Amino acid sequence: MAAYLWAEGLIDNPVFVAEQAYGMNRPGQADVQVVGPQDAIEGVNLGGSGYVLMSGKLKI
Repeated sequence: MAAYLWAEGLIDNPVFVAEQAYGMNRPGQADVQVVGPQDAIEGVNLGGSGYVLMSGKLKI
């Protein structure tokens, strides 16, 4: 999504903080950096912190 927004000129800066899930009381943030100019994107760097909410095993 970040690469699309940058390529289409829908964001002014290729470095931003993405936020989500505030309405669910599970807010999260990620640092986003689109690498390269709008017409030649090379990649996207993502960073942030996280935690394991749940874990388990599935036996089939």
